[in-house]
Amino acid sequence: MTLRELRLAKGFNQMELARLIGVSNKVIGHYETGRAMPSLPVAVRLARVLDTTVETIFECVEVRRHEQGRSNSRAGG
Repeated sequence: MTLRELRLAKGFNQMELARLIGVSNKVIGHYETGRAMPSLPVAVRLARVLDTTVETIFECVEVRRHEQGRSNSRAGG
């Protein structure tokens, strides 16, 4: 499952989720694409709002970071 899927399952758009956890919607986009990793306090807030664990939040972002890394290495190759 991805962070985007968790967000959509709760019926939030990026702006709503961002407001609930105190970050910008651009930051949510970065988390969803794996461009940025949330800090522990932000991950805790995400987990509470999305009704999941902090571990799941980090796993979702890390999977996207790994996928993005593979895409970048192929594009540069």
